Amino acid sequence: RPPIRLAVEAHGALLAGSSGVPNLSASFGLGLRGGVEFGRWGVFLHVENDVWGAATYGHKLSPGVLNYGVGADFRYAGGFVRTALTLGLSTLLFNTPIDNAGSTGLFLYVVPLGLRWQLSKLLTLGLDPINFVLELPSMTRIPLAHIEYRAALSLEFGL
Repeated sequence: RPPIRLAVEAHGALLAGSSGVPNLSASFGLGLRGGVEFGRWGVFLHVENDVWGAATYGHKLSPGVLNYGVGADFRYAGGFVRTALTLGLSTLLFNTPIDNAGSTGLFLYVVPLGLRWQLSKLLTLGLDPINFVLELPSMTRIPLAHIEYRAALSLEFGL
């Protein structure tokens, strides 16, 4: 039986922007990831809430989006380094002047280089210092694109 992994992730970005919004707005959120390992490869399901902040649509904070998808990662350097890619859907959680809450589009999450420290046989600490995220919760009329360069910290449990 392949080993099962469950992870809790907190992420944040100071360089994030949407269509027509400055790139110095912030975003943050929490996510869950669960999957299986096949040697150095892993496949997983990913779900997260990404709260949009600062200059986004004139609000101090907005509920942002719910992102969910399927991903794969590859571990190398003795398991210390990880590269991952997640593809899925992004659902808008609030109304904008053009788009309604509930509209759904694409989600892309790229982790070019993540670092991992095994704290015990069943517990791993992860740091992904620079990630690229593209959220397209609305692709009709004028597409709503939100791009982030984020960092993430995770705690992974092996079963």
